[in-house]
Amino acid sequence: MINLMKKSVVQIQVFGGFTMDFKIFTYYILVCNLIEITPSFKGLSQFKKFYSWEREYNGRCKVD
Repeated sequence: MINLMKKSVVQIQVFGGFTMDFKIFTYYILVCNLIEITPSFKGLSQFKKFYSWEREYNGRCKVD
């Protein structure tokens, strides 16, 4: 299911009932093709966590 949200961000609902930015999904597929592995829903979930962390900290380690 694809929903158009504000700011023209496309959200998709993936297996398991959670929504995800289409850009994250696309990047995951591109990375899987690049490193020659088969995409999976578990991998997509882990990639979403990594991508969200990366966006929040801009690739820098969190300093306490």
